[in-house]
Amino acid sequence: SPELYETVIAERDQYMATRLREEVSADQREILAVVGAGHLAGLARHLEQDTAAPGPLRESLEYVQQRKRIPWITLGILAVIITGIGIGFWRGGLSMGADLLLQWAMYTGGMAALGCLLAGSHPLSILTAAVVAPFKPFRLSVPTGAFAALVEVHMRKPAYGDFLSLRDDAQTLRGWYRNRVSRVVLTFLLTNFGSMAGVWLAGVQIFNRLHG
Repeated sequence: SPELYETVIAERDQYMATRLREEVSADQREILAVVGAGHLAGLARHLEQDTAAPGPLRESLEYVQQRKRIPWITLGILAVIITGIGIGFWRGGLSMGADLLLQWAMYTGGMAALGCLLAGSHPLSILTAAVVAPFKPFRLSVPTGAFAALVEVHMRKPAYGDFLSLRDDAQTLRGWYRNRVSRVVLTFLLTNFGSMAGVWLAGVQIFNRLHG
């Protein structure tokens, strides 16, 4: 997608061009810069076309958007589910409580693993999604997909050519799966979708069990 290319490649080109322009404005006589071949065209374009002052432009490129707070609806759903499991232990004893915990683990882990599988991820990434997803209530700020994507990057390291072809590959569904950079993004997104679906399904099953 254009957004993915803009974040991974184009912004880096503009940032490098801005830093070079800053050095030039500091009256440096000679500047030696070593860049990858994939950045040459974009770097040259920004050096020719950018007219904004390099200082403010660099600051805007370095700005990192503040992380959004955890949605209250997510907190509410997890609180209700945890309360339901607690009620299960109180009403049905260890047997019922353990059964509800098992359902929670099966639905959240299973759906997260399914999402990771649909992303064409490495088997270890899928296993990671299945193991990590049930522990969502203990790490609300870190999504399950982040763990799966981290393993995917380690097991299938993107090559230099993947970055060069990212812009074209991201235009087609087949390209998303072929390119290792975009497949990491798929792993992150689909694992999170699966994990969220698992939370909802587990909540429904726990509710039905308590009121059955």
